[in-house]
Amino acid sequence: MYVDLVIYTGRAEHAFGDLSKRHEIFDIYLKPQHGSIAIEKLDELFLPNEDTEDPRKILIVGRPGIGKSLLCEKMARDWSKGDLLRDSNKSFQHLFFVPIQMLLTTCRPNVEQSVAGLKFDRKVEIMGFTPEKVQEYVKKFCADPKTVNRIWGHISNNLELLSLCYIPVNSFIVCSLLEELIKLHEKERQVLYQQLQQKSMKEL
Repeated sequence: MYVDLVIYTGRAEHAFGDLSKRHEIFDIYLKPQHGSIAIEKLDELFLPNEDTEDPRKILIVGRPGIGKSLLCEKMARDWSKGDLLRDSNKSFQHLFFVPIQMLLTTCRPNVEQSVAGLKFDRKVEIMGFTPEKVQEYVKKFCADPKTVNRIWGHISNNLELLSLCYIPVNSFIVCSLLEELIKLHEKERQVLYQQLQQKSMKEL
């Protein structure tokens, strides 16, 4: 994981289909909602807070590619290494969640009603990258500072690209494509320079 994903208790509503409201992804959607509780460490997901005293059945909501599966994989790895809930009296007895222990479920926002019949102790949502975290992702994606500046320049000056990049997997796709385009452009410039040089030598 390149950067920490911020998880908030409570849902943030947003009409993603309306392209004219893309700016609201950062202006409204990614800002903490009233009554939400920021969770900065994975352990906090399973510990008591203002919303519940004993979170055993947890629903993680998030848009496609936002990192729900990756989050669960990370928790499984941390648990296997003894790094998850190390300082707590809570623990997972098995990696699969039996009814009397803990249940961790993920779903997309548009199908949340499909699990409406289940009672969860806590509902959280992975909100995605803010513009600052998109920029941090770009910096860690590329080793070359010049390429970083060019990629971030393209993303930050294009609201369509920036609004796509709040989903981590989209950040990877956009950065990969832009990096390839930059390399291709540089290669074409080098070929053109060589051709001009060869032509100039012939003329001499």
